[in-house]
Amino acid sequence: MSVGLGPAAHPKGAPMQYEQQSPPDATLVKAQGRQEVLYTLTDRLHRAQACEDVLDASFWALIRGLSCDRAAVLLMDASATLHVAASHGLSEHYGRSVQAHSPWAPTDPDPRPICLGSLRDDVPGNFRDATLAEGVAAIAFIPLTLDGRLIGEFMVCFDAPHRFDAADIEFALTVARQLAFSMGHLRDLARLRDTQEQLMTMFNVISVGMAEVETTSRRLKRVNLPLCKLLGFTEDELLARMLDDLIHPDDRARHAGAYDRLLASAEPYAIEQRFVRKDGQAVWVLVTANVIRDGPRRRVYATIHDIDQRKHAEQALQRAAEVDAFRLQLADTLRALSDPARIQTEAAGLLGRHLHVGRCYHCSVTAEGTTGIITRDYVAPGRRSAVGTYHLEAFGARLLERLHAGQVVSVADVCSEATLSVDELAAYEVLDVRAFVSVPLVKDGRLVAVFSVDCPEPRAWTPADIALVRETAERTWIALERARTQRALVAHADQFHTLLEHTPIGVCLVDADLVLRELNPVARAAIGNVAGGVLGRGLVEIMHSLYEGPRAEEIVRGFRRTLETGQPFIEPERAERRIDRDRTEHYAWRLDRIRLSDGRFGVVCYFRNVGAQVEARQLIEQSRDALRESEQRLRLIVEGARDFAIILLDAEGRITRWNSGARNLLGYDSEEVIGRHEGLIFTPEDRADFAPQQEIARALDDGRAINERWHVRKDGSRFWGSGLLMTLRRSDERPSGFVKIMQDRTAARLAEERLRETDRRKDEFIAMLAHELRNPLAPITNAVRLLQRDPSDNPVQQEARTIIERQVRRLARLVDDLLDISRITTGRVRLQRARIDMRAVIERAVESIRPSIEQQRHSLECEVSQEPIWVCADAVRLEQVVVNLLSNAAKYTEPGGRIELGLRREGEQAVVTVRDTGIGIEPALLPHVFDLFTQAERTMARSYGGLGIGLALVRRLVQMHGGTITAHSTVGEGSEFIVRLPTTAPAHGVHRPAPAASSLQAAAQRLRMLVVDDNADAARSLALLLTAAGHEVRVAYDGLEALEAAHAFRPDLAFVDIGLPQLDGYEVARRLKADPALSGIELAAVSGYGQVEDRRRSRAAGFRAHLVKPAGFAQVEQFIGEVLEDRT
Repeated sequence: MSVGLGPAAHPKGAPMQYEQQSPPDATLVKAQGRQEVLYTLTDRLHRAQACEDVLDASFWALIRGLSCDRAAVLLMDASATLHVAASHGLSEHYGRSVQAHSPWAPTDPDPRPICLGSLRDDVPGNFRDATLAEGVAAIAFIPLTLDGRLIGEFMVCFDAPHRFDAADIEFALTVARQLAFSMGHLRDLARLRDTQEQLMTMFNVISVGMAEVETTSRRLKRVNLPLCKLLGFTEDELLARMLDDLIHPDDRARHAGAYDRLLASAEPYAIEQRFVRKDGQAVWVLVTANVIRDGPRRRVYATIHDIDQRKHAEQALQRAAEVDAFRLQLADTLRALSDPARIQTEAAGLLGRHLHVGRCYHCSVTAEGTTGIITRDYVAPGRRSAVGTYHLEAFGARLLERLHAGQVVSVADVCSEATLSVDELAAYEVLDVRAFVSVPLVKDGRLVAVFSVDCPEPRAWTPADIALVRETAERTWIALERARTQRALVAHADQFHTLLEHTPIGVCLVDADLVLRELNPVARAAIGNVAGGVLGRGLVEIMHSLYEGPRAEEIVRGFRRTLETGQPFIEPERAERRIDRDRTEHYAWRLDRIRLSDGRFGVVCYFRNVGAQVEARQLIEQSRDALRESEQRLRLIVEGARDFAIILLDAEGRITRWNSGARNLLGYDSEEVIGRHEGLIFTPEDRADFAPQQEIARALDDGRAINERWHVRKDGSRFWGSGLLMTLRRSDERPSGFVKIMQDRTAARLAEERLRETDRRKDEFIAMLAHELRNPLAPITNAVRLLQRDPSDNPVQQEARTIIERQVRRLARLVDDLLDISRITTGRVRLQRARIDMRAVIERAVESIRPSIEQQRHSLECEVSQEPIWVCADAVRLEQVVVNLLSNAAKYTEPGGRIELGLRREGEQAVVTVRDTGIGIEPALLPHVFDLFTQAERTMARSYGGLGIGLALVRRLVQMHGGTITAHSTVGEGSEFIVRLPTTAPAHGVHRPAPAASSLQAAAQRLRMLVVDDNADAARSLALLLTAAGHEVRVAYDGLEALEAAHAFRPDLAFVDIGLPQLDGYEVARRLKADPALSGIELAAVSGYGQVEDRRRSRAAGFRAHLVKPAGFAQVEQFIGEVLEDRT
């Protein structure tokens, strides 16, 4: 187009020419066709991916709907210039001629369509000529607008004049609107893609962690690489988690509040918290979160900055500042203290509160190095004090060796310390200690003290913690040493002044000007009352008031000479005339020069009245005569004691006197032993163990030492000597020697050993007897159980079964008591301590003894604490204590009586009381009621039964738990027994495993079982019970037969007696477990022995369970139930 085209050529509002309406039917068909075109256009635009697709679809719709010959789309660029974007039927020359022109101004707020039906008639000028030259006779311009702004135009051309009606214009505008909308949509999509690409580029390139979070579920939707690296997860691993999964449990509540506020108010937040890495380590991060709205949707984006180093640096600075403040406070506190007790208390309190530990204390170690004494400690709220005396080896011999070597001992968890035994762990459990740090103080190669902190829960002690404990310990010991030194100085000063005040020697002090400054009482009494007093007056004046002129001058010259030369002046006894008293007195003098506190010299004068020595010498001579006479009488007595060896030793243990009894007993003459050490009469092994030196040390400490040991005569024969070593002391209490008195007690010793051997054999016999009594109990028990399975309703049979079962239980308890007494007297009982609630012990004991009480028609009243009472004890043994006391009460109470059982707490003790309304205890018997084989007197009218060992067993078990038991009774009014046990701290998170399913009747699975026992009745009765329970059972009677039966029968379970002929039960178990074909058999040991060592041996051999004869069938059922539960 060569003509200009603009608003002047086509003024706004130019009349539009519309052709006449077509007949109605033609119009309807035309409208329907255009509607179909618009439907198709909408579908194509919906699927359009690019501008070309939009233009193609719009061109097609425009040409198809208007049936025009030619068309073009012109789009406006950023400079408001039109460019042909697409055309149909128009030449490129024409397109270039019109693309720079528009019928509307770029800023026209409301451009309207312009239609020219006939260029020959309607439009003059260049535009008409150019358009006609192109072959166009009619043209319409349709504006393209988007968001109220002109973006381009449609050109619709016809080769012949054309009348544009309203439907044509409306159709063209509809296409134009859809074109503009689609172009805008594609533009927005392109911008969105650009924005997303930029965002993702920034998301992945930025050096801090970033994440997109689902608003409601808080699941991670998108994470970047820096966040993955920070936390150690892969991207997939993080996307499978929620944001809360990454936050440290202690920080989740604080973060949840901030997150909820973010969603409620869209207010961004920044919070410092800890995330948990994949390896479980915590890392400090700064989380900044914001909400971004995407239409109706909300997205939460978070940035995660790694601030771990900064946070740790801040924490380190804070800890350093806290430690510095602690050190300053500790130094200020200790500097002001001089009382050792206050020093220990304050230092322990400061360190305990600073480290947040349970306890902190200073433990003094006795001279032998095995006993620790804690007199005061810091105790955190809720913990109990550790004040007391302790045997240090009970807490770990190897740990004690390290302390003796001067090594600091730190333990993060005593339960994980491999060097501690079960008993040593129990010692820590009693004190509620799980972690501790101990710093030793070693002086001259000896452990003298330990400074410790401990916690009731495991704690990983840092090097800084250990260093601070060590520093506090050292500062405490320095302060203690300073305080003790100060006290010693004060004590020495007090002692010096006391000495001056009480010494019989006169002491006076003059300064450099010979002015009298100090006098002790003796000096004041010697000088006498001088008018105006003597202190502060000149020596010359005083001496002239006491002595005549020449003697006074002589004394003053002596003072001056010593003051000037420093040479002492000594004057022996001399009679002097005192003019003030008009009598002669005898004095001895000594003058010494000393330096006074002002830096100058002074003179101290010591003098004594020797006039009394004459009388003293006379008294000494009289005393010597009396001493000689006394020594003669003593010598006669010592030499006459021929049945006793009396030996005098000097302070070093060398023999100084040897009486005839010693010669008769040991074979040495006095000339052979005088001057030799007493160790020559000790055995070589005792000398190697330094027994002579230890005996002397005990005598020095206690004044006497008992001497009971084997000794050696001159001829090498040995005898058992019994006697004492006593310390002899001078008048000043210093030891001057020892006297040993000894007698030959060999015959009595050998008799005692024979008696002990007889007693040991008796105990072994009782133990074997009790063990053998167990064997028949097992088949009797099983037989009763078989009879109980008989559905017979015969009341006589039922009563008979009940009696047999009750008596078997009673016999079993008697055998148990007999065995326990044997074990205790032979020292083979070891407690299996654990932290338990005494209420559970009471409950189990009552259930155990209830049938016996009900059988005698007693009423049992229980008053048990509502709160848990925790003790560190063997639950089985304490249950045995309560059962025995209740059984004793039932036995000695007439039928229909009342028994009261109580449990309460008193301070740090658990108190169990058993009271009955029985016959009571005779006063003569009451002190011996806990002795072995002691019973109330039997009568023809009533025999109470039993062996007389129940209460003896009770007392021993209570004592083994560190408790006490007392008995109170009045004849005819019943008895009361009171047990007191030490309590321990409450248990935290005690795990109580659920009881395993143990009912054979509930087991739907039929099992193959092998019973092995050389007691045929026991084996057959157990087999019958198991068969009655629905299982297939085989029986073997010795070890070899058991192995053959196992190979042939292939059982699922086997009950094996330990004491078998051919092969014992241990060897049978080992061979079964070693055979691959039989290793799957579950084994239960059946034995008359049930101590810890017995159970350990059975576990080591391969047994899963250890049943003690007579094993109740409930225990058998429980074992089978556990096996079935494992298999399901």
